[in-house]
Amino acid sequence: MNKSRISIIGIVLVRNEDIYIRQVLNNTIAFVDRLILLDNHSTDKTPAILRDFNASYSKVTHTVVDDTDLVSRTREFMATPSWVFAIDGDELYDPLGLRQMGAEIKSGKYQQWFCLRSNMLYATQIIDTMAEGHLDSPACPSTSNLYNFSRSKNYFQSGDRQNLSRQKISYTYAT
Repeated sequence: MNKSRISIIGIVLVRNEDIYIRQVLNNTIAFVDRLILLDNHSTDKTPAILRDFNASYSKVTHTVVDDTDLVSRTREFMATPSWVFAIDGDELYDPLGLRQMGAEIKSGKYQQWFCLRSNMLYATQIIDTMAEGHLDSPACPSTSNLYNFSRSKNYFQSGDRQNLSRQKISYTYAT
């Protein structure tokens, strides 16, 4: 695979996330090459925030959706040199970790893997750029995922999923 063609596609499916969504989008915009915002008929301030964000970045698209079926919305990326990043509407990521992970993905380091997971910090307090809280349990991994869609054709069409690696990655940074 041509490493220079590897892209990271962020997909955010939200409903009534106006408290966090602006922070989430600002937190992840530099990490992705394309950001797809899907709003499931929010009734709070979420639609206005998404429209504003869409107007501010050419790599962002915003659509109102009637369902929560992400599979049909990711089909265009199957068997392409894309990583799909499923972003939850109330999760923030370590910016240094995202920057490092993005560089490693684009270098092809994880090309043999289908899915990367990360440890999540459940924040009990956020002050400016610092967060306090506790990490998720290794027995209950985060639902935040990066999927390597160049491997997806084989993954979804093969009955033998053992040959495609699923790796849990975690980054810890001292502040």
